[in-house]
Parts: sequence; structure tokens; C-alpha cells
Amino acid sequence: MGLRVRYLRLAAAILILLLLASLTALPTLRSAGSPHAGSAGDVVVKANVWVVLAGLGSIADIVKSTLRGTYESTLNSSLGLRLAVKLHVITYGNASELATIARRDAVISRNVPEFIVRYVRGEHPTWVIKGVELVRADLFERDAWILLTSEGVVPSNADYVLLIMYAPPPQGYFRTYYISKYVPEVRGYRNYTGMINFGGNTPLYFIDLSAIPAEWPSKSQPGYSSGIHVNVTVNPPLWDVRSPSKAAELVKHYVEGYVGFLVARRLFAGLKWVPRYVVNVTILDFSVGREGARKVLRMLNPNTLEVMLHALLPSAEWGVYVTVVNGSTTPFRNVLLDGVRRVDGCVALNASRIYAMLEKGVVAKVTYVGGEAVIPVYVLVGTHPLCMYFGNTNFTGMAMPGLGIAIAFPGYARRVYELGMDDVIAHEVGHMLGLSHPFDRVGDFANTYPPGDKNGYARWWFFDFVATPMSYAPTLTGWDGGLFYYDAKSLSRYVATHLLKEAIARGAPEGVVLAAMEKLSEDEVLGIDGAVSILQRALSLEPVPMSIAVPTVTSVITTTKTVPTTVTNIKTETSTVTITSTVTLTTKLTPGWVNMQSVIVLFLLGFTAALVITLAILRRRS
Repeated sequence: MGLRVRYLRLAAAILILLLLASLTALPTLRSAGSPHAGSAGDVVVKANVWVVLAGLGSIADIVKSTLRGTYESTLNSSLGLRLAVKLHVITYGNASELATIARRDAVISRNVPEFIVRYVRGEHPTWVIKGVELVRADLFERDAWILLTSEGVVPSNADYVLLIMYAPPPQGYFRTYYISKYVPEVRGYRNYTGMINFGGNTPLYFIDLSAIPAEWPSKSQPGYSSGIHVNVTVNPPLWDVRSPSKAAELVKHYVEGYVGFLVARRLFAGLKWVPRYVVNVTILDFSVGREGARKVLRMLNPNTLEVMLHALLPSAEWGVYVTVVNGSTTPFRNVLLDGVRRVDGCVALNASRIYAMLEKGVVAKVTYVGGEAVIPVYVLVGTHPLCMYFGNTNFTGMAMPGLGIAIAFPGYARRVYELGMDDVIAHEVGHMLGLSHPFDRVGDFANTYPPGDKNGYARWWFFDFVATPMSYAPTLTGWDGGLFYYDAKSLSRYVATHLLKEAIARGAPEGVVLAAMEKLSEDEVLGIDGAVSILQRALSLEPVPMSIAVPTVTSVITTTKTVPTTVTNIKTETSTVTITSTVTLTTKLTPGWVNMQSVIVLFLLGFTAALVITLAILRRRS
């Protein structure tokens, strides 16, 4: 009896030592996944936004005093992907240099657009109108980016740069921005005039508060049905904002809108990430004499579309294939026979019928074969113009997550003619990958809207031509072959997080994973040395070069300039919110030697305790 008690006491003592050792070793094991501890499964990405306020005078000081230093947002709850945005606010004192660039990139014309004439005559009837500066937006974006980086106003490797400028043209002249696009259907260029801001080919996005924006869209423009005629223009030029506090409030909302609508984009992925995507475009021709297919093919360039899709998601390979079939020989023939409506000159098809066909597998839907995803795109075209409807909403195309894409040609209000077929398909594929419209931004940034005008604020950005293929405004026309910076970064964050968790699950070397985590934490996801490429190499996936082509100064700026000697009043906003500087991920990595020692000690202690207890039980039975 005494011997058994002694053994049991010894076993209890060993178990207590085991518990103490466990508590000692636990913090080491818990922090093995990253340099800093964090909540389970969360990936926190830190992005720096440089806000350059040019020519705003005392308004800039008011803006600085009211802006928050940091903003946080959940980008994708299923992946635990969050973004912490830090603002660096700078006052740039040489707005005249920006005005010079705008004039250089402009067509100076006495043929003033009617919306400018109406605005000036209505607000300032005594002013003399001499002419207009029609500035090409994509050129100004490029040249302003070169100016700010070459002068050291912002770093050349900046994550995001927002330029808000007030630099009026000479007296009697008025400025607005435009973009131009070749439209195959009309065999000519179509100009879109009346913008005050643009960006996306470089990290820069600019807003010119001295430009006059177009009026709310007419019926011929995309998105006109959402217009609310509360004022003549989307937002007036800064000279017509009488109160400095109201002007500062406008600038503040533009800054926070930029962060909320473009930088901190929510992601709702409808497709899982794979190394290669194939877009199968099937033209379902219901027209007489097959004229419908010929119209679509005139507006569809597979090579151009492939380049666009690679710009959206540069970390994957893309392929585009086009097939023309007789729609009447396919299950889609029933869509044209049942539930159709007449809407504004087009035959509206019941979108729910098309959705049900893909959901039930009546026609091909998204399939995965190895490392390849096949995305079906069905383009329906007939003798009469086609569009689609769901409930009381009329539209051109729809992306069905995990199923496929359907597009009616030429769409509601002839949207395809406005945007281009390649652009419409790229827009819908963006939805399939997880991108939303920029003007859909709600939730985390709900408090950044003007009081009582949440929807109106979204419409400001909607009709100020937000530069992204996910916008309804025809901003894709300003694309010059580079990356769509905001969309590419948003999707690349999702891909990097997906690959990071996969690499950890596969037991990738700790050094590789930590290197990728550090890159991702600083929002360095693009490029051959970015987080995505590091992880692709670690997982033996073929990396895709992802360079951001930014024109050099010498290739663009050929005139002699007076470079300012100083950049005045540089201020970096501080914050009381602690932002994690590296990714915090608690998923277990390959443990280091110290952690392995802890595991060995725990194993030996457990084995000893089990042996002692077993011996005690055996002696008792004997």
C-alpha cells in the first residue's frame, strides 16, 4: 500500500512538472508563426497612402487637422484578410507647375463644351468665356506622377498617391478632363469629356478641384438611371465653395472616399485561385443572316482582352477563346421565348432563367481541371437589341459566382457600344474574381459620408469617373497598357493570402514564409520580388513577371522646367492606433530549434509520467 502511494505521489509530481513545462513552452509555440502575435488566422496588410495637397492654401491646414491618421478595413472575412492604411499628408507649394503640365497635355479650344457654358452662365453671368483646356486625363496622370516622384515629393515606390490640386487656368479659360477611345462599331474615336479626376495606370490618382465636371449623365450615358438632380454638377469647382470649412470637408471626404472606394476594396471571391484561367467566350447568335455575330466580333479582340485580364490579375496566366454557335440549337433558345420584356428599345431577357440554367448544369459552368479554371462567357445577340432584367432592374451583363458570365448585346442603353465588348467582359470577370464596383463601398467607411447623404456620396465618385474597369463610367478608355493599379493590388492581396496559407500547410521553409509575410505586410504584393512571386516559387508554381511599367522622366518631359528648391510644410500624420508592421498569422510554421527542444522535453515528461502510472497499476494488481 505504501509503495503504491509513493508511486502515485511521484506520478502526481511529474504531472505537475509537465503542466508547468507546458505553460512555459506555450508562449514559444504560440509565437512560432510570426514575429508578432495576432488573432488566429488574421493577415494584416499595411498600406501607406501619400496625400498631396497642392494649391489649397489654408484649407490644407484644416484638412490635416480633421483627417484621421489610420484607417482599418476587413477585406475578406473568409481569409481573415485585413488592411491598415496610414496617411502621410503633404502640402505641395508649387501648384503652378501642375497647371503648366495640365496645359501642356491639353487641347486649348474656343469650342467650349455646353455643360461648362451652362455652369458659368448660371453661376457667374458676368464672366467672359475665352476658351477651354481639354486635358487628356491619362497623360496628366502619368506626367504628374513623374513630377512628384522626380522631385522627391513622394517616394518612387509609394503604395498609393492621391493628388488633390487647385490650380485654375488663366482668367477666362476653364478646364475639364477627357479620355478617348477607338470604337470599332463606329470606326472612329469617341471622347468622354467632363472628368475632374483619373488614375490607375500608375500608383497616382488625381482630383482637380479647379476643373468643371460634367452634369449628371444623360440617358445616353452609362448609369444615367442612378442620377439624382440635386445640383447641376457633381461637385462645384473650389472657387464656388464659399466657406473654407465646407471646402475642407469636401477635400476630407475625397481623401476618405479614395481610401474606402479604391484602396480598401472589399473582396468577395467567386472563384478559387489557380495558376491559369481560361475564358471561353461563346457567342449565341439568334439573328437573321448571322449579322449579330459579326457585330460582336467587330468589337471583340481576344488578344486585347487577354492583356486586360492579365492587368487585373497579373499573378496568373490567361487564355481567351471565342466560339460562334447558332443560339436556336442550344438550351438558351427558351430564354428568348419565355419571360421577355420590351424595355427602352431592347428585348429584355429574364436573367433568373439564365442563372437557373447554369446552376442546374443545363449548360457548361465554371470547371476546374488541375491548376486551370475555365470560365464560360455567354454572349447573346439577336436581330433586335438585347438586354437583361431582374425584378425592376435592367442591365447588360451579370457575373454568377462559381457559375459563369452572361452578356446581352448590345445591352441596356447600348452599354456595350459605350464601353466596348472587351471592357464589358473584363468587368464581369473582375466580379467573378471577387472585385466589386468602387461605388459599392459601405460598412467600414460608413461614417465617411456627409451627414444624411450616404448614397449621394457614393454617387459623387460614381459620376466623377472613378478610374477602374469595375466602374460603370467609361474610364477603361484611358488605359495605356499598364496595370490597373488598384484592382491588380486588391486581387493580388487575396492571392498572396491564399498562397501564404497554402505554403504554411505544405510546410514551406520558415525563411521563405517569413519573407513573403514581410512583403505582404508592407503591401508589396506585385512584382517579381513581391509576396505573390515569392510564394509561387516556394510552391513550385510558374511565376509570372509582374512589373509596373512607369514611364521615365527623360522619355516624357522634354521641356526645361524650374524645379522648386523646397517642398513646403511636409507633415506626416500620426495616430494613436497601433498598426502591426508585419503580417500576424498564428497558423503553425516549421518550428525553430528552441521550439523543437520544448516539444522533445514535453514528450519525455509525458512518456515518464505514463510509465510511472503503468508500473503503479501493475504492482497494485500483483
